[in-house]
Amino acid sequence: MNFNCPDTSILFESPDPEIRRRLLLRLSEQGSPDAIPVLVAYLKQESNAELRELAAQLLKALSAPEKLKSRRDPYGIFRI
Repeated sequence: MNFNCPDTSILFESPDPEIRRRLLLRLSEQGSPDAIPVLVAYLKQESNAELRELAAQLLKALSAPEKLKSRRDPYGIFRI
């Protein structure tokens, strides 16, 4: 990944939900749209409903049109 974020392998592999929660929050603090694919992949495999809800909220916040003015998103829209 080309943005400053926590080691995302821990996000997917840690058995401790608190560690996964903290890593999700760190991803959101970065505020980078580059975290969007990580969050989408995370949503597909997380079994904890509370963490899925948190990831969905963070994904929604990062997907706001005003945040998506990057060369990776030429249309200003992120579609899941």
